[in-house]
Amino acid sequence: MGDAAAGLLSFAAVAAAFTLAVHQFRRGRARTRLETRAGATVPRRTRRLLVPSYRALAFALGGLAGALLAFWWTDRTSYVFAFGGVGAALALVGEDLRVERRLLRVEADLADAVDLLVGALRAGAGLGAAIDASVPNLPLPLRSLFEEMGRRLRLGDEPARIFAEPADRVPLPSFQLFALSLGTQWEAGGNLAPALALVGRSIRDRVALVRRVGTQSTSALASVVGIAIITYGIGGLMWLWEPRQVEVFLATVTGSVLVSGALLLQAFGLLWIRSLVRIRA
Repeated sequence: MGDAAAGLLSFAAVAAAFTLAVHQFRRGRARTRLETRAGATVPRRTRRLLVPSYRALAFALGGLAGALLAFWWTDRTSYVFAFGGVGAALALVGEDLRVERRLLRVEADLADAVDLLVGALRAGAGLGAAIDASVPNLPLPLRSLFEEMGRRLRLGDEPARIFAEPADRVPLPSFQLFALSLGTQWEAGGNLAPALALVGRSIRDRVALVRRVGTQSTSALASVVGIAIITYGIGGLMWLWEPRQVEVFLATVTGSVLVSGALLLQAFGLLWIRSLVRIRA
């Protein structure tokens, strides 16, 4: 009965993951079709995200690591599946935090790049020369984006498409504002330096706000992880005091179902809390 319940849970989890993957794929296809109809497509090479996310890989590796750890400890299917779910949830949350920190750093670098552009424009340089002059002082990966923008401007590519690339590769409001300001000023003419100075100030204010809010959300997520760690600590103490009784309980069908269900609920709760406290730009 325990293996049957674990198999049923495994089938349900695989079906849910497959449904979610199909849904995300269909959303991506629908978005691509809408962009094509609107004439807003960009070359495929520019669709590489400046800060790539490896959520699927992290989910798979975390689940595999948790399953292997459980398989080394026991051969019961329910525990293998439960620890795999916990490992996948932890890896997924860790990858999301890594991407968000990286994006925030890139936004701060964009504010510095805008200040460099403003200084060069106020010194009398053109936009293309200002972009080329700021490239050596920019860190990766923002440097590659500005290098490509300056090179395409020199080659005579369409400016509207060039300036739309930052917002396409980094879908954040700060990059969208930067691209909109460049494109609008290029088409309308006028002094670009004051507009970019205002953009740089807005980006810095946004970064400061996101950092303050992120501190609160991270503390909430850390409290959830801390509570989960406490439960593991209590289980370890119970095993140290009464190892025989704990082993007998874990070997029973009731014990395996209850413990596996608790672990899966922890994984689900971690992902749920993460979605609640996540900052949506």
